[in-house]
Amino acid sequence: MWEKICPSSGPGKLSASERERKAKEFIAASGVDTEGYFNNVVKQTNHSGVTFRGQAETWLESMRNRDSEPLAPSTLAPWSYALDKWINPNIGDMPLASVKNTAMKDLVAKMKAGLPPKSVINYAQIVKMVVASAINEEGEQLYPQKWNHKFIGMPVVNKKKQNTPSFTGEVLTAVLVATEEKKYRVLFALCASTGLRFGEALGIDIKNISPTAPQSRLSRKHGVRHPVLKKLAQPKCGIHAFRRFRNTYLRNKTLTPPGIYKFWMGHAGEGMSDLYDKIKNETMFRKQMAEKAGLGFELPSKIFVIGRNGRKLENSPLEKVAATA
Repeated sequence: MWEKICPSSGPGKLSASERERKAKEFIAASGVDTEGYFNNVVKQTNHSGVTFRGQAETWLESMRNRDSEPLAPSTLAPWSYALDKWINPNIGDMPLASVKNTAMKDLVAKMKAGLPPKSVINYAQIVKMVVASAINEEGEQLYPQKWNHKFIGMPVVNKKKQNTPSFTGEVLTAVLVATEEKKYRVLFALCASTGLRFGEALGIDIKNISPTAPQSRLSRKHGVRHPVLKKLAQPKCGIHAFRRFRNTYLRNKTLTPPGIYKFWMGHAGEGMSDLYDKIKNETMFRKQMAEKAGLGFELPSKIFVIGRNGRKLENSPLEKVAATA
């Protein structure tokens, strides 16, 4: 910005000290030397080179290492997946300041072509959080956005029409028998028998498991299934189907008290009764109820048998399995 202070010669020419004083008056009147101008213009100009991808990395790192309740890996993993698979390939190289309603509209349209409505909404929320994470020294958003869901074409989730596949006990047993890789058999059996979320199951540390303890300390932090399901003539489904099976079984086919199955499933409390419920302190009682409830499916084991052509492996259900609280 240029402003004429005085003629360089002749009438009206000012002395050096007068020119300096008048220049300061011009600057003060324009407001360019204020803190507000620095925060709203200079800092945003310096930040304008940041891409969405770069800010997303900063945001994830801050979520991982924040002082107040840093997020567990099981929470961060699906966010990282969404960024790598869907978000960054479409808007990752855009300047962060340009990620507005139009960019979100284009992204949502692409995601709707390959994702269910709930996933589209969840992934769009990640975009919002990344944009909102760019702040100045006062903690104010550098790029505050008023997201217009109607303009964006954000899908609406109809819970009655959501695809929420599950298993029966018989199908689950067959899935375990047909799964040849031991690590996946163990993982699927674990998810089905405990109701753990996939990230929680993967977050279990072996050092927190004891063969004598009635419980394990967990960190509350895809494609392998489909060939097995196809072989069994079952529809495709996600890993959450194991959790749905456990919830359905406990609620409808056992005498497990609601407080216990909510605790096992990790469901958030909905009122003061849930807040006052201290079943988490009743370890031995939970163990007794777990043994009474059982698994709801047969846990197969590999055994050697001698046949006509020599030794071979056969699948046979275990007669008795251990339950944990």
